[in-house]
Amino acid sequence: FRRSATAVAKYWVCKRTPSVVYEAMECHGGNGYAEDWGMARLYRQAPLNSIWEGSGNVICLDVIRAMAREPESIAAFMAEVGKTYGSDGRL
Repeated sequence: FRRSATAVAKYWVCKRTPSVVYEAMECHGGNGYAEDWGMARLYRQAPLNSIWEGSGNVICLDVIRAMAREPESIAAFMAEVGKTYGSDGRL
């Protein structure tokens, strides 16, 4: 379960980070764009997370390997995710 959940969490974070950082940069306005603040660096580096952590395809292959090794992890993962199903309409 942990191996699958870790890979899925990495995938989610790596795919969501660029848009979250973009929104944060908008909130900061000009200060978010200026090099004096850390937002500009975060904005440049946000897309690199998927490269450093492995591309989405590699992460998906890792999940498939984990599911093949431990088939019971699928039911455990779905049970854990099912606890929060529908709690946030945005997801």
